[in-house]
Amino acid sequence: MGAVLHEAAERTKRRGLIIVISDLIDNEEAIASGLGHFRHNNHEVIVFHTMDPAELEFPYDRLTRFKDMEGAGRVVANPKSLRRRYLSRINKFTDQVKRDCFERRISYELCDTSKPYDRFLAAYLDKRSRIF
Repeated sequence: MGAVLHEAAERTKRRGLIIVISDLIDNEEAIASGLGHFRHNNHEVIVFHTMDPAELEFPYDRLTRFKDMEGAGRVVANPKSLRRRYLSRINKFTDQVKRDCFERRISYELCDTSKPYDRFLAAYLDKRSRIF
């Protein structure tokens, strides 16, 4: 995704508003660099970081088959033994993405995919209208 962001930043010549809606599951440094490229070119950037509630809460409590959404892998595991480590990693990941956005003056919103996308867009626009 980082390479795609860099390419898009190079192709987008006129200053504008860039909206990224993604789960951001990729190399964190490459994504931060790509988003920063837009900011370097004086674009305003908004990131809607989409995550499923199960990714954030890890609600599993019995033997579960997990499927790799980016590939073909599958694993059966006892989630009770994974929960603490998984939640620690996912929290570090989202915290790092937030920090990367903050450092680059990029608006960041964590969005729950169980809710219709128009809700988080409307909530963001409402919040933004009160700021400006």
